Amino acid sequence: MKNGVLELKKTIYIDGAEVNKIEYDFGKLKGRDVEEIFKEAISDQYMPSASYELDPVIGARFFAKAADIDYTDVKRMSLADNSHIASISRDFLIESLNEKQKNNNLLELSEYILIKEKEVKEIEYNFDELTGEDTDSVFKEATRSQYIVSSSYELDPVIGARFFAKAAGIEYDDLSKIKVADYLKASSISRSFFIISLSGDQEESN
Repeated sequence: MKNGVLELKKTIYIDGAEVNKIEYDFGKLKGRDVEEIFKEAISDQYMPSASYELDPVIGARFFAKAADIDYTDVKRMSLADNSHIASISRDFLIESLNEKQKNNNLLELSEYILIKEKEVKEIEYNFDELTGEDTDSVFKEATRSQYIVSSSYELDPVIGARFFAKAAGIEYDDLSKIKVADYLKASSISRSFFIISLSGDQEESN
């Protein structure tokens, strides 16, 4: 579910006010929020797991963004409420990652976005046009933006989105402005490409 109201099992205080329910809306999040969440987690000395969509800490951070509250407030909630929060985020992330595309090589967006001075609602991509130069470029650009690339890069949503931007011939900054669900779909497309490539049959040389 993209939005809703979480009723807390245990009341907490946020900014001096007693709170027993929290409204959240994942639909308002943008792609740039994903990178921000990961950077904040890493800066806080937490390394997100490869299967980040199942990671309760990352899930709690996503919920905090969707609810417009500070992550420290989420951490103060009861374990039962924190677990529920992680579950809400997990369902949203998994749904976004698993959403099927109708057309190959075409990402359909949930809303129009301005790219290269043109409003578009779909983005064409082609990974077959990429080379090792693009891998080098993606990793360098990510590092320059102070993003730490994990060893399981093929599962990393930010790296996946950066590769998608390359495959689509657009700037990553433009991709980071799309809805978070669309950003995750773009990342998932890259993930699928890498998993197939990494697990492809190799001919053994005699």
